[in-house]
Amino acid sequence: MLPLDRIAAGVSLESDPQVIEQQLSAIRPQLVEIARSRLSEQQKREVQSDVERNLSRFRRRMMTSEQLSKLEAKFTEDALLASAGLPRLNLYPP
Repeated sequence: MLPLDRIAAGVSLESDPQVIEQQLSAIRPQLVEIARSRLSEQQKREVQSDVERNLSRFRRRMMTSEQLSKLEAKFTEDALLASAGLPRLNLYPP
C-alpha cells in the first residue's frame, strides 16, 4: 500500500466539519514528511531559500522568536507540500 493510501485509509467520511478539519490537521504532518522525503538535496535547499526569502519581510517587524519559528514552520510545510504538488488540506481558509 502506498503511503498516501495508508493515510487515506485512516480518514472517516464524517459530516461534522470540525471532525473533518481535525482529521485533515492530523494528516498534514504525514504529508509533509512524505513530501520532504521525496525531495533531492538541491530541492530542499531551494525550499529553504524560498522560506528565508518569505520570512525576511516578517523579521523586520516586531515579532517574537516563537512567532517567527511558528511562521517558519508553516512556510516550510506549505513550500514542501507545493513542491510535491500536494494541496493544503483545510476546510477553512487560513
